Amino acid sequence: MLVTGGDDNGLLGSTETYDAPNATWTAAGSLGTARWGHTATLLANGQVLVVGGDSSGALASCERFDPVGGTWTAAGALATGRTGHTATRLGNGRVLAVGGEDGSGTAYASTELYDPTADTWTASGSLGTARRFHTTTLLGNGRVLAVAGENAGVLATNLLLFRVARTRLQFHLLPATAPVWLWAATVGLLVHLAARIHPCTSSGLLAAYLLAGGSLYVAGVAALAPRELRQVWDWVRGKA
Repeated sequence: MLVTGGDDNGLLGSTETYDAPNATWTAAGSLGTARWGHTATLLANGQVLVVGGDSSGALASCERFDPVGGTWTAAGALATGRTGHTATRLGNGRVLAVGGEDGSGTAYASTELYDPTADTWTASGSLGTARRFHTTTLLGNGRVLAVAGENAGVLATNLLLFRVARTRLQFHLLPATAPVWLWAATVGLLVHLAARIHPCTSSGLLAAYLLAGGSLYVAGVAALAPRELRQVWDWVRGKA
């Protein structure tokens, strides 16, 4: 496991790796730019891509970690600096950065795709609703599900599906020339659950995990009551 950056009464550029069998931590070099609020995504080649974050404002810079050499190198920069976003590796090896904010609270609807071979980012369409502190989960059919988040209040009815053009599982009525964000069913208990979660706190109170059977497990803590809320959403049947 690799831990990168963060804040300890000041921005951190240090990184560490954890050896689970020996329960030990080892220094793993330093980021080129100290940051917090970034993402770290494992690439198909075993390297780790750190994207954006905050350092007196949202960062567009990205960095890659080579675990073999234990070194950090600069990677291609985002078109838009962002923090509080997500970065999900797709089945084709590319990384999808979704939403986030500018570091001052203004949420983004924009998304970008990273090509690790070309080391470049390209625009990838926009969310229906700008959001930060949401979750994104790669589903079994190759699409990405974005859940909840925050934009001047908790987003309760915002499940979004992303599909990549020219995959086998496209909706036949959709254009096949570009990635598209779609509204998914917003149904029942999951909407109720999301409405009662406060995902914008620094505690990170919203999480989503894809289960072995293909359902999505969403968990969080109610903003007004100290109890855990959980729900499983079956994206195949489109209901909770």
